[in-house]
Amino acid sequence: MAMIRADSPPPKRVPFPLQICIYGERTEHMVTMPANTHTQRILDLVSQRGLLRASDLDTIGSPRVVLTRMTAAGLLDRVGRGLYRQPGAQVTEFEGLALVATRVPQAVFCLLKALQFHGLTTRLPRKVWIAMPRGSHSPRLDYPPIRMVQMASGAHLAGVEEHLCNGVKVRIYSLAKTVVDCFMHRNKIGLDVALEALKDAWRMRKASAGDRALGIAINQQSEMFVQRRDGQIRERNSYGDDPFPPKG
Repeated sequence: MAMIRADSPPPKRVPFPLQICIYGERTEHMVTMPANTHTQRILDLVSQRGLLRASDLDTIGSPRVVLTRMTAAGLLDRVGRGLYRQPGAQVTEFEGLALVATRVPQAVFCLLKALQFHGLTTRLPRKVWIAMPRGSHSPRLDYPPIRMVQMASGAHLAGVEEHLCNGVKVRIYSLAKTVVDCFMHRNKIGLDVALEALKDAWRMRKASAGDRALGIAINQQSEMFVQRRDGQIRERNSYGDDPFPPKG
């Protein structure tokens, strides 16, 4: 029969997890309480997503105050307003894309940032260039600095690709769309940048005939038809401001 010695000192109080010591005749048993479940859930979530938003805690039922405690304890790094990641996480040159995409999901990366992503420029843009629908307000971010251009609805949605950067899905314009945009916004980035991008795209054979047709249609705000071998129209898209665009 196990007994607790009356002359033994009481166990010292320790922070969570609590340790309970029970002394028997021959053996000493130590029971450790489970770790903080909220902390573990958050660590699991940030390891899956790379970047964690404060609002993401609603999906796992954890209070946001835990983020402050974990940051103070060195378990998380705060990289922006409401954005966190694991300490020592590998940072790539496209970290700014993941940060902006997390805060502004409707943004599409364009111009100099898109050129850098597609490997068509050696210049490192000081700001992250994003495209937003016409009439949008520029997002307010602590980091990174952004430069916004506004586009009509047809041009804003055309040529969008989705990629993963630091575990975050980001939207970037295709190479052909980016080259066309460089010419349309040459007063912002410089004509020399646009010409260099076009030259490198054809030299590296990164632009197909379909991409070129798409670029021409967007530049002229006209329609693009894609035909099958039998002459039937396979796809039809309008990239102008037509309130009644043709259906494919």
